[in-house]
Amino acid sequence: MPRAFALREDAPAPAPSASISHYDLDALVHAFGSLGSDVVRDVARASDGAKSALELLRALSSTGAVARELIQGDSEGGFHAGAIPDDVRDLIFGYLSPKDAARAACACREFRVLVRGWRRNARRLDLPRMDGVLDDVRGVKRAIESVGSIIRAYPNLSAVNFKRLGETLRKACEDDERAADALGGVLTAIAANNASGSIDEIDFTGCGEWLEAHAVVELAERCRDLFPDLASLSLARAKRLEGDGLAAAMRMCGSSIRELRLTGCVKLDEGAIMRAIDIVPGLRTLDLTGCLGLRRLTLEARDAPKLEQLKAVNCSLEKFVLRRASRDSHLKVVNVADCSALRSVQVQSESMETLSVAGCRSLETFNVAAPRCETLLVNKCASLREVTEVMNVVIMRIPSVKVLKLDSCKSLTTNGFAQLLDMCSGSLVELSAEGCLSVARASVSSPNLLRCALSGCSRLEVARVSSEKCRSFIARSCKALTEVRFDRGAYELEELDVRNSSALRRIAGARQSHIRRVDVQGCSGSLDISAQS
Repeated sequence: MPRAFALREDAPAPAPSASISHYDLDALVHAFGSLGSDVVRDVARASDGAKSALELLRALSSTGAVARELIQGDSEGGFHAGAIPDDVRDLIFGYLSPKDAARAACACREFRVLVRGWRRNARRLDLPRMDGVLDDVRGVKRAIESVGSIIRAYPNLSAVNFKRLGETLRKACEDDERAADALGGVLTAIAANNASGSIDEIDFTGCGEWLEAHAVVELAERCRDLFPDLASLSLARAKRLEGDGLAAAMRMCGSSIRELRLTGCVKLDEGAIMRAIDIVPGLRTLDLTGCLGLRRLTLEARDAPKLEQLKAVNCSLEKFVLRRASRDSHLKVVNVADCSALRSVQVQSESMETLSVAGCRSLETFNVAAPRCETLLVNKCASLREVTEVMNVVIMRIPSVKVLKLDSCKSLTTNGFAQLLDMCSGSLVELSAEGCLSVARASVSSPNLLRCALSGCSRLEVARVSSEKCRSFIARSCKALTEVRFDRGAYELEELDVRNSSALRRIAGARQSHIRRVDVQGCSGSLDISAQS
């Protein structure tokens, strides 16, 4: 049975701290009446003096009502923390913001211990907006002090995010220069109050839209001095950042950077990215999502040799070339999805395990030589018709693919579909090719295939599957489909869904009595399901 908590209506009235006079206590209750007199008295009792209580109450003054509802409960049904299991209660506290957690810590001794342990284990922190503090220029100093108090409460932080604070910091300052200076002061407060020196990731999301290029360079220099072990840096939505500014920033702190995120930096082109890569020798993760200045991107073996993940989603790429022929390459994941202008993809990698070109609706030339690739996502590539077997002496080779997604490849021909399947048929475990409108025949030969989805293939006439392990076959609304054949017998089949395939006459190699879920609604009444393959 979970232990009962001493809620406010059952707890004795708190006595004020001996170091705080009744006059000061009354003044605090009057100044912070929006928090509630009981909360103010609890903070005062837990503080060393009036000044300490004042700082804590200022930090709490702009918080929401989440912790208050935890403490006081709903007026109708009430909330009793002792009535829920400890693990559920811990999960609830895990979703509290820093200020709401501070409110909850004032409720009772057990909540205070719980919050203290949660803070000690926390590794990531989103700095709060501080709307109540950042009301004018004079409030910036108070905000910096509040940030210092928050950081002291989280001794083992490794990541700090400015998304919320950055949005309000600029509004409180007169211009961008003052806002950048204030941001530098916040960084200094963070470093000064992080006694363990554990912070190695800083995310400037929320600040990039108003930061000038030279301010980014100054912040990078400050980060180098304050956080010598900085491994991850995000300059998301730095719309004014150009190639020279990025290169200068990387010279300041690039020696320790392992993860660089440039999401939404619309003025960066291929030259700027390549210069930054050359300056950061240990780069392992590069995120270029939304960099609309990118037209072409070519990565050779000498470029970022330790790179493990590359993400360039929703860019203006027209051509992407990757050459990592060495077996010593570390690259594992490449994601260039939703690049609507991308027409040509050429990838040669001995180490890559996942490749996504999903949503590249202009893609016409596709050539991949990746013997270790296990996941290939080509869905929503509406212009792809064929796959190129040979391009610049690179032979199409993907023998290890386990998951292949071709959904909504509307122009993919029967030959192109067959070529892709032949290249990865021996290892394929999951095939999803729904909405391939130009495919007339599908022959999937893979001994390890577990799931095959061909729904919405309006021209598909015959589907053949050679796998004794197939457990799920889905071919809904295939209007031209007449026959489904499991060549080796699908004796482990658990799901058979061919609803609304009105022309279907025969399913061979499946035992209907052994299938758990069968849906043949909308099919011909003379449909024959036979165990003979």
